[in-house]
Amino acid sequence: MEVLKPGLYGKTVAADRMREVYNEYNEQLVRLDIRPDLVLLGDSVTERWAAEWYFCCCGLKVANRGIGGDTTEYMEKRLEADVLQLHPQAAVLCGGINDMMSSQDDLWWKRPGRDEKTVTEEICCNMETMSRRCADAGVLPILGTVHLCDLCVPWDNARSDRILNAENRFLKDLAANNGWPLADFASCFMADGEKSIRDYSVDGVHPDWKGYLLMRDELIRCLRRCGILKQ
Repeated sequence: MEVLKPGLYGKTVAADRMREVYNEYNEQLVRLDIRPDLVLLGDSVTERWAAEWYFCCCGLKVANRGIGGDTTEYMEKRLEADVLQLHPQAAVLCGGINDMMSSQDDLWWKRPGRDEKTVTEEICCNMETMSRRCADAGVLPILGTVHLCDLCVPWDNARSDRILNAENRFLKDLAANNGWPLADFASCFMADGEKSIRDYSVDGVHPDWKGYLLMRDELIRCLRRCGILKQ
């Protein structure tokens, strides 16, 4: 039995940081024929989530394949190794924050950020590609919306919000049109129409333990709706 072990991508990318570790984790699961119920694929918001402990009360086997700094481009590149070869029931796909960050102006080097429309289109294209690849492989894609960030100036929060809101609208439509589950994590951090991530975060981006509890509860509701968890 061959175990997929991607090499490095040939340039400095966040996805390489955990490559050897995830290769070892994946080989253990494949060789022992242990199939997780869920694989979480994402960036640092996913990587920092001690999800296996949040879901042990539900009896779910969870494999976390988040990598801090990862973009949807490289999430899609490592989908085969980190999700599909593990043959989980479902994969939670949640990313886009680091793509969005590339649209921000670099004030130190005095370089403009990438075009907002282009970044948004790339995120949506990559998320759709990953979802369809999962579905084609018999893995249920669960689309995770991305919460709005709240960072200090000179960060352009308005630009950030536009990109992530556009992604979330796209994910909602994609899920509805294909009958795929949606885990609306973004809604966990909104109150009366305003972002509330600061109340559940250590830095305006990454949830704290209370924030991850909200995300757990949203994902449990989603898993019940799609039948992976019994009511």
